[in-house]
Amino acid sequence: MVVRALVCDDDSVMGRIVGDTLIATFPRAAGVTLESSEACEAVITRNAFDALSCLRREKFDLLVTDILLPRMDGIELILEARRLDVPPKIVAYSGDGELGRFASGPSFLEVAKTLGADWAFSRRTVSAELVDLIVQGKLSFDRDT
Repeated sequence: MVVRALVCDDDSVMGRIVGDTLIATFPRAAGVTLESSEACEAVITRNAFDALSCLRREKFDLLVTDILLPRMDGIELILEARRLDVPPKIVAYSGDGELGRFASGPSFLEVAKTLGADWAFSRRTVSAELVDLIVQGKLSFDRDT
């Protein structure tokens, strides 16, 4: 089975790093080499509108999104993704996790978790955290449902 991941980040380098991390880690976790299995397909978008369009057209197992995006932010994207008939698992990331706050209230990451992200990580650690989730089997997908 090929895991379909959608990555949304307006920073094209960061989006590619996250996508490459997923592509490189899923086969290792499954005990196969990249040459013998295409275990993960990553589609990378640079804004939430394009990501939402992809989610509405195609089925994705995983959405990994930055929170601070132009025009439509990652929080809005998470809310829209949760409204889908079969929503993907969602990983949100931003800043260092504590820099982004709503006034004196919760951090962006805390809000993302409250509003539907399955996991929320600092931008600095998101790749390592994704690897940990995959290796621990927390990002496994059953297509029979």
